[in-house]
Amino acid sequence: MKAALCYSLLLVTLTGCALQEVPGPAKQGLTAWDAIVLSEQSAPQPVPGLFSLQIRNAAKLGSTVYLNTEFDYRDRRNISVVLTPKMLEEFAALYPGQQAETYFLGRNIVVNGAASRQTIWFMTEGEKTEKYYFQTHIPVWYTGQILSPLTADSYWKQNKKMSEQSPSFKITEPQKTAS
Repeated sequence: MKAALCYSLLLVTLTGCALQEVPGPAKQGLTAWDAIVLSEQSAPQPVPGLFSLQIRNAAKLGSTVYLNTEFDYRDRRNISVVLTPKMLEEFAALYPGQQAETYFLGRNIVVNGAASRQTIWFMTEGEKTEKYYFQTHIPVWYTGQILSPLTADSYWKQNKKMSEQSPSFKITEPQKTAS
């Protein structure tokens, strides 16, 4: 009897440990500094949000483009918006002749994504050292995650598709103003 009671308590305890907190909805109007602070507080979990960022630098490494909010990507205040190869293919199809790494330079954008703290290890002769620093990354998987003059329409189309697929997800397109 005691063994059954102990096993029951153990099962209840382990079940409680297995439950995970469901992330809340994306917060709106977040800045680069908000992304850094919130991602540090919730590490290693990402923080969903609508992040307002000014892109000051960009670099292409392999098939990935990094849009940076500071001129030095190692600066503690920097956010790296990571444009994935899939997103870059979509961007090239939508905007032929434009290079993402030059198009976004100097622009203020709003990114609908999730900021997370990433550990960047220093390397010496191809070997990882004991030294590291942290960066805050926001991966972008499709063009609709970035709001800018050219990609805003893509964002609203993507979210309209999501709202049609899920009746509980509601979004309204912004009002067009007369010029």
